[in-house]
Amino acid sequence: MSEQWEPTIVAFEEQDREAPPAPGMILFTGSSTVVKWSTLAEDFPFAPVLNRGFGGSQVPDLLEYLDRVIVAYRPGVVVVYSGDNDIAAGRQPEQVLADLAELQTRIHSALPETPLLIVTVKPSPNRWGLADAMREVNTGLARWADGMDLTEIVDIWEPMLGADGLPRPELYSDGVHLTPEGYRLWTARLAPRLREVWESADQR
Repeated sequence: MSEQWEPTIVAFEEQDREAPPAPGMILFTGSSTVVKWSTLAEDFPFAPVLNRGFGGSQVPDLLEYLDRVIVAYRPGVVVVYSGDNDIAAGRQPEQVLADLAELQTRIHSALPETPLLIVTVKPSPNRWGLADAMREVNTGLARWADGMDLTEIVDIWEPMLGADGLPRPELYSDGVHLTPEGYRLWTARLAPRLREVWESADQR
């Protein structure tokens, strides 16, 4: 068991003791793209949101801390962005897909009525040499989730590419992370469907 993220998770738990989050919110978790999404509350004003991303993490880290960063909050909807760092670290697409499938299984075992939205791996200028492997993950995700109950894939790959087929530079602050414009694009992709999913979940 890795101890790398333990201080971050403990810090979350300390925050929760000081201001306990109410169950039923939209929980965002995953890697640094989630961590740096500082405008979540403004971007999704129709629901309470909670950011529990931890930067640099991979899907196995989410699995390791699943009970503490997802299940413990009893969220109404879970949004996950992860897999980008996995490919950059040398993990194969089939490994990433298997990890995400395990994550979905374990989330719905503990939270059987909680919708899960998985955001596809994003294209990044600094990781463009890994584009084929990242596309393989995204294609596999779409195929795997097709027709699955309570699990959806939100594609952000294609919208982040320009007419030249390359990542749009204005969306990136450093070749990997997003600018405010990048987050506006993500919000536009997520918000309509997320609102529908959250309102449906709220009725159950």
